[in-house]
Amino acid sequence: MCERCLVVPATEIHHRRYLSRGGKHNLANLLHLCGNGNFEGCHGEAHTGIGGEVGTSISRHNPRPESAIPFTDLLGREHWLDDTGLRHDRQPQPY
Repeated sequence: MCERCLVVPATEIHHRRYLSRGGKHNLANLLHLCGNGNFEGCHGEAHTGIGGEVGTSISRHNPRPESAIPFTDLLGREHWLDDTGLRHDRQPQPY
């Protein structure tokens, strides 16, 4: 299922901080979304201005790591991703 809308089957892997903007292939930077990057579904929405507001797109100018930036699903719940592939409902405390 799409990690953003939680309804439609996910078809695409989306980099929250785009590779062209310094993003990596780490798990905290990846979301499994529906649609595609051409303005369809949640993946398309992530590539519009709203993506930054809900954490599906992260600016290259944001110095925080992806694991410190939550994304919000369409039910309004915030999720933090870590590089082990886990999703947390609150920001994990640093060790």
